Amino acid sequence: MVQAAQHLSQFHRPLGHAFRQLLRRKNRSVAVVACARKLAVLLWHVLSSGEPFRYAPPKSLQAKFSRLRVRATGQRRRGGVAKGTPRSAQYGHGRTRALPSLSQVLVENGLPETAPLAKGERVMLERKKLEGFYRELQVPSRIEANARRAQVEECEEDAKSELTQS
Repeated sequence: MVQAAQHLSQFHRPLGHAFRQLLRRKNRSVAVVACARKLAVLLWHVLSSGEPFRYAPPKSLQAKFSRLRVRATGQRRRGGVAKGTPRSAQYGHGRTRALPSLSQVLVENGLPETAPLAKGERVMLERKKLEGFYRELQVPSRIEANARRAQVEECEEDAKSELTQS
C-alpha cells in the first residue's frame, strides 16, 4: 500500500488531491503513510460492500475489463460500425473517441450501478471542490483521438504548479 501511495501525487483524482493537500501541511513520509491507510480503508469498504468504486475513471475501468475478458474467454469485442448503417454526422470532422460514463461501463460488464451519493459524500465533494470531477464521471463524452498526449502534458504542468505554490 505504501508503494501505491508513493505515486498518488501524479494522479488528478480524489486520492491524489488528498495526498497533495496532506503534502502541503505534513512531511512527505507522513502523507504517504496516511494515504496508504486511506487506500487500505477504501479497499476494505469496496470489498466488504461489493459495490464498485464510484470514482474510478471509466476509460481505465473499461480497458481493465476488456483485458480480463480476453484473458478469460479469449474473445475480443467487435468494434466499428455495423454493416449497412450510415456514417455518423461527425464523419470527416477529425477523429474523436467516445468516453462512456461510469454507469455505462459497469452495466456493460454486468456489475451493479453505483448507489446515489449520500448527503455527507456530497458535502465532502463540495468542500474539496470535486463535484465537477464527479459529474464528469457520470456523463458520456467525446474527446479527440490524440488528446491523450495533451492531457498528460497538462496534468504534469498542473502538478508542477501545485507543488511550487505550496
